[in-house]
Amino acid sequence: LDQHRITRALDLCSGPGHFTLCLGRYLEYQQVTGIDLSKPMVDIANKNAALYGKKAATRFEVGDATQLRLHPDEKFDLV
Repeated sequence: LDQHRITRALDLCSGPGHFTLCLGRYLEYQQVTGIDLSKPMVDIANKNAALYGKKAATRFEVGDATQLRLHPDEKFDLV
């Protein structure tokens, strides 16, 4: 990945966030967003992000993967 630009990834149906967190940890995406329809899963994912020290670079939200209008102005390098 190009280290001179911000790299962003979006994980749809992120569940507890394990794969989402791996995008930042192992693939070096600087900003990662996880979206899941289940609020309990998003709560767990946020706890996992805090546990792994990735809370600042990772965002989890309740949302429907079929309604990507949630991010109309954002661009992602990986979905």
